[in-house]
Amino acid sequence: MKTRIFALGLAVLLVFTMLAGCSGGNSGAGSDSSTGSSQPAPAQQEYPITVNDVEIKEAPTSVVTLSPSLADVMTALKYETLLTGRSEDCTAEDLASLPTVGTAKNLDMDKLKELKPQLVLTEEALSESQVKELSDAGITVLVQTPATTRETFETLYTNIGSALKGGITGFTEAQEKAQNMLMTLDDINRLIPASNTPITACYLYDTTGAVVTGDTFASELMEFAGAVNVAGSSKNGKMELSALTTSNPNYIFCSSEVKEKLSNDETLSKLKAVQDGKVIVMEPELMDLQGSTIIEAVTLMAGAMYPELTSSSSETSSEASSEPASSEPSSSSSEAASSTPSSSSSEAASSGNSSNPFPKGTTMKLGDTGDNVTKLQQRLLELGHTYSEPTGTFDELTEQGVMNFQFLSDMVADGIADDALLDALYAPDAVKGPNYGLR
Repeated sequence: MKTRIFALGLAVLLVFTMLAGCSGGNSGAGSDSSTGSSQPAPAQQEYPITVNDVEIKEAPTSVVTLSPSLADVMTALKYETLLTGRSEDCTAEDLASLPTVGTAKNLDMDKLKELKPQLVLTEEALSESQVKELSDAGITVLVQTPATTRETFETLYTNIGSALKGGITGFTEAQEKAQNMLMTLDDINRLIPASNTPITACYLYDTTGAVVTGDTFASELMEFAGAVNVAGSSKNGKMELSALTTSNPNYIFCSSEVKEKLSNDETLSKLKAVQDGKVIVMEPELMDLQGSTIIEAVTLMAGAMYPELTSSSSETSSEASSEPASSEPSSSSSEAASSTPSSSSSEAASSGNSSNPFPKGTTMKLGDTGDNVTKLQQRLLELGHTYSEPTGTFDELTEQGVMNFQFLSDMVADGIADDALLDALYAPDAVKGPNYGLR
């Protein structure tokens, strides 16, 4: 389920991110990635390619991941179709149909070899005997540790991209994806209201002092969201409880189970966040995964700590809904209606909105082509949810435009244009996007 809080700001920044490169935000985490670090260039060839001292001779067509986070990265890169197996820790719903091979710490070697993958991705190194056994079976093992900074975040992506799609193509695709995600986080950070009094927070994994510490990328996510991590000076995922009570954070993020334990703990229940009702349920995977989940994590935290951002979305949607239908007529709707056969108009009316020119049951998604896609793109452009001229191909910019509209309309932002989306898009009070009136 996609988090839809903070919708207006997120929709705006996603469009701006596509329009141009961005400079750093107003926190340390939001600094310009081009400053103070140099990223590696693409290789001179696709394959063979060496990643983390491991030679990959050709593009793998079958991959097993032993890491939920690396699976999330593959999904963000749209490489998940390469997956033919997973560890039991990879519990994402989209991967549920894949066979399991135990866990990284308790690997079922027989099941793994039966799947005959060309590549195994893991965050934790396997034993020398396991690596040799897999190598003898023609299976390459690539260890890729999690990112801890924005620089290593980009390296994480380019390493995975290079391994799976080549030292030139994969590297370039992955680098662009990582940079776009970081720019999105920068833009979220820029939307955080300025204040002389910083908001302090922590993420608790349990009530014994397991926290997000400053040596993790999750700590930077908290900074992107406008929080000062009270465990920022701690390392290795641990903080003394005495230090936690002394720092007394304004907000605590944790699982529902930990939240219940906090309320029942004689000492921790006295923390300011607990007393003020500012313990926010946020499951651990949102902090631990490093695919597109990072944007959901920052969105959730920022929306919880700065509720004025959420209310601005509601106010804008309300204003748009209160505008008379005749004040700003949609030429697209009129033109489409006049050029659509009466049978289609009848079918469209049965879908719930007589202005919707598409027959009931119309669905458009990434990769689709045709006149319907052109018509959809024209409507998105007129409402200001995209900036690109219609091409007739449902590309990533079109998908993002649909998602922008869905965010603003409080719909699940899956990027798919179905009956509900099309009805809302052609409604008289359709929510306008950040580019409205700029053409």
